[in-house]
Amino acid sequence: MLSGKANTPIKLPLLALRGIVTFPGAPVKLELNLDEDLAAIRHAAECDNKIFLIALKDPSQNEPFDLSDFFMTGCVAVITENERRVGSRRVTANGLFRARLQELSEDGAYCTVYELQSENDFIADSNTAATYKDALTLMDAMLKVHPSASDELKEALLKSPTPGALADSIAATLLMSFEHKQEVLDENNVVRRLRAINNAMRLEIPLIKEDLFIHRKVRAALEENQKEYYLKEQMRVIKDELGMDDDDEETAEYYDRIAAARLPKEVEEKLIKEVQKLAKTPYSSAEASVQRNYLYTVLEIPFTKYSKEQVDVRRASEILEKDHYGLEKVKERILEFVAARQLNPDLKNQTLCLVGPPGVGKTSIAASLARALNRKYVRVSLGGVRDEADIRGHRKTYVAAMPGRIITALTQAKVRNPLILLDEIDKMSNDSRGDPASAMLEVLDGEQNRAFRDHFVELPFDLSDCIFVATANSLQGVAPALIDRMEVIELASYTAEEKKQIAKRHLIPRQRERHGIKGRQLTIADSAIDAIISSYTREAGVRNLERSIAAICRKAARNIVENGAPTQRVTSKNLSDYLGHEKALEEHVYEEPLKGVVNGLAWTETGGELLRVEAVSMPGTGHIECTGNLGTVMKESAQIALSCLRSHYDSFALAEDFSKNKDIHIHFPEGATPKDGPSAGCAIYTALVSEFTGRPVRQDVAMTGEITLHGRVLPIGGLREKAMAAYKAGVHTVLIPEDNRKDLPDVDKAVREEVSFICCRSASEVLDRALL
Repeated sequence: MLSGKANTPIKLPLLALRGIVTFPGAPVKLELNLDEDLAAIRHAAECDNKIFLIALKDPSQNEPFDLSDFFMTGCVAVITENERRVGSRRVTANGLFRARLQELSEDGAYCTVYELQSENDFIADSNTAATYKDALTLMDAMLKVHPSASDELKEALLKSPTPGALADSIAATLLMSFEHKQEVLDENNVVRRLRAINNAMRLEIPLIKEDLFIHRKVRAALEENQKEYYLKEQMRVIKDELGMDDDDEETAEYYDRIAAARLPKEVEEKLIKEVQKLAKTPYSSAEASVQRNYLYTVLEIPFTKYSKEQVDVRRASEILEKDHYGLEKVKERILEFVAARQLNPDLKNQTLCLVGPPGVGKTSIAASLARALNRKYVRVSLGGVRDEADIRGHRKTYVAAMPGRIITALTQAKVRNPLILLDEIDKMSNDSRGDPASAMLEVLDGEQNRAFRDHFVELPFDLSDCIFVATANSLQGVAPALIDRMEVIELASYTAEEKKQIAKRHLIPRQRERHGIKGRQLTIADSAIDAIISSYTREAGVRNLERSIAAICRKAARNIVENGAPTQRVTSKNLSDYLGHEKALEEHVYEEPLKGVVNGLAWTETGGELLRVEAVSMPGTGHIECTGNLGTVMKESAQIALSCLRSHYDSFALAEDFSKNKDIHIHFPEGATPKDGPSAGCAIYTALVSEFTGRPVRQDVAMTGEITLHGRVLPIGGLREKAMAAYKAGVHTVLIPEDNRKDLPDVDKAVREEVSFICCRSASEVLDRALL
């Protein structure tokens, strides 16, 4: 509260203080380096070294200042010392009297203030006496805990001539809080000023005690560490003088663990040297902590521990059949792998790479293989790894250093011959910190991994006893050198029948058990499973299928709990009550032949899809436009198809400059979906021929194949998935490259029975089958 008798206005230079409050009778030292602060000191020299010191409400604020930016009460002071330094000044000012800020000059350099005289600055009544006595009592309490307290300070405070001066002195020397100090300065009435200082001391004494307690604990801990270090150094010196070689308890424990581990000679010698180094290192030093971490980590690595392998082809076959439905070729290759190990147990350095869409069982196959071989199973996730140190580890001298993921996996398995799953190996990337794929070369190379050295461990480890199984959705982003070190096994997408059997044998029982539902309480008809596969999920694997079954189980569980339903049967008719409306609409071919519209086929990570190609022409200048979120290769395929047509214009009775005055637009529907690859070349060529000749395209025909400038049809990949997509869409005939005839046995039997496959060598053969 501001009060007091206003006297004659005084014009003085203004110095804005940040987080500092000055009081009458108290000196203050200031380090000034701002231009406006240095200018204020120069102006003060013209006013008998007098200056008005006032605190800003926001210490971080810079010029220009407004009247509202300041507290209203400040202190008129006289500068007693003015020391020039490089780029700054050190100033000492003594407070003279309180003053109230009235107005600022336009440039903010000067201000007009009024002196405020203290009211009732004497002990006039019992109320003032009691408040003054409280102030003395609280001052004594604060002096007992204050870090800068001394007898001289207490004596100086007690010499304050008036109660108001005592309050100012306590605020200037003992109070910590900037806000509390300003509250005391604002009070011109002495009784209210004493109350303000008393309230401030009551609030700050507990805080100072807490700070003092924490400070003492930190100091005691430091003294204890120094004492321990001193005693250990004394013991070391005494042992050296007496010729004693007794290890302390910690060192003896490390020696016992090294002896019990029966480590290779090179490893044992290295660890003994590290223990000897640790014994001579001060206990609390940073180096000792690094050595302890190193010894603990290396002693956990299973250099000599094995798990006994059980290699039996029949047992492995039973486990694979029990855990997985379908995937016959994959099972066959894995059983061949097991049979080879059964004949030659010393067979090593075999790395499998399972490549296929998400959700087809790559990870679970690796787990089943580990169970079939009775090996420990450990998974190493490589998705998003972009630092070489994640594979090889960090140098142990770095803060928070640790071994790489390979050594960490062995430590988790606790044996040296586990099956290690390298999951999502195609999701590794690289940056300035190195290429983890290059580090994986040594891990998977049979000639190099016999002495794999992790940067943290710095010791050779034989990885040839491990079985590595990698998984990937696609090999497109995997380094060729890495692919060369693995045997690739491709997992195709599941057919509808395979998904149905997987749901009945594995997914439904698992979800019923997970949700606490007994078999009689919920049954899902085959028609409902077929509807879920065709109308609610569109995927190569079965993850979304399992999620849909889980959603049915949750709905059924609620009906059991709330309505007491004893049995529930889900069919295709009431499926929408459990899963809502259909989410995935099936692709169907058009019924009528159309001009410029061709059914192409595409492969995606989730399986095959029907990919329509539409072509139209219009008057223009010969410009070709391709739309549908296409990649570079697909755009080039459109250019190749048009060039092929122009070079064979006479075969279709077209004018030589038939495209000169025509603009061509080629579109691939579902423009939000990215598309790329060369296998749409035949479809684009057929669409262009249909558009310019006017011959409609049969819509019960689909095609795939890359085309050359001379009209040859080149082979493609993913025929199994593409054929399945054509089958689901109702296509009767699929045109494929002649070189893909060898891949027809891989096509699902149900598809081969319903769809006719015609192999074509040239684009003219494709047109004969596709155009009316």
